[in-house]
Amino acid sequence: MDHNAVLEWWEEKAPTYFTDKVYEFSQKNLINQLHILESDKVLEIGFGYGRELSQFCKISKNVYGVELFQVTCDLVKDIPAKVQTYNGINLPFEDKYFDVVYSCFVLQHMSRVTAINLIIESIRCLSDNGRLLMEFYGDPFYSHPIEDRYSGVPMKGGMYNNGYSFSDVQTVLRNTGLQSRIEKQSVSVDGRNFCNYWGFINK
Repeated sequence: MDHNAVLEWWEEKAPTYFTDKVYEFSQKNLINQLHILESDKVLEIGFGYGRELSQFCKISKNVYGVELFQVTCDLVKDIPAKVQTYNGINLPFEDKYFDVVYSCFVLQHMSRVTAINLIIESIRCLSDNGRLLMEFYGDPFYSHPIEDRYSGVPMKGGMYNNGYSFSDVQTVLRNTGLQSRIEKQSVSVDGRNFCNYWGFINK
């Protein structure tokens, strides 16, 4: 499926349908657990259509977002957040710049090595006593190869679609050397069951 075909498919299916359903069941609760303050600097990595980004802006006046493509940044131009593109590897911010870092539906689209590097980058940008919440695409009720599942999403070479087991998430978080916990979220969308893991890190 080429780039244009993917865009046409999502346009027909309503591009925010799936994320709206997932947000309804789980993400709102998880965002509340970040205890964001008005004075906090908040970063969302991979903000997509801006659903969570807009929620953060209702609380904090210092909300930032990074995405791979300028066209995605243009989609959220009406949201009062500071958004920019990045290369998917390095976050263009100083050490300890953010009080809160959040990411959803991003890590599974990277190789394991790149995903771990992005977590390390996120921790670098996290202030002392900062909070990080990252979604790990979990054990689905259908099989995904560990690496190299081409999803047809418009990105050079396509995108990975990697699942993480509970043990995988434990290992990744343990290797950060920071205090962490895991929360499991199970979601049913049109009769299909999905299981994701959310990693909380306190610095």
